[in-house]
Amino acid sequence: SISDASNGHGCCIRAFVGRTKLAGAMEGFVKVSARDADDEITAQWGRLQNQFSKPGCALIFHLPNHYALLFATREWTSQSHEVKLQSVDSTSSQTSQSEATVHREVLTTRK
Repeated sequence: SISDASNGHGCCIRAFVGRTKLAGAMEGFVKVSARDADDEITAQWGRLQNQFSKPGCALIFHLPNHYALLFATREWTSQSHEVKLQSVDSTSSQTSQSEATVHREVLTTRK
């Protein structure tokens, strides 16, 4: 049984990330906002990945009317291609700079 496998270890549930810090939230709670700057988002992402990778830790995402287990995080960078723009009315042209875009995903048991 699950209780036999836990060898006497209990389960502790604490808020880790959210828009507002709830009573009983864990130390190091991550407060998030839609207005967070890129450097804040990068730091928040790092803290989420750090918490996710701790042995014996499970993260659960609260959605409307249910919860979903987080089972993976992933991050990758894509490079946009350089595009040469030329005006129809003149011979001048402009080259847009190639920019890196960071993509981050948290995969849950619910789509």
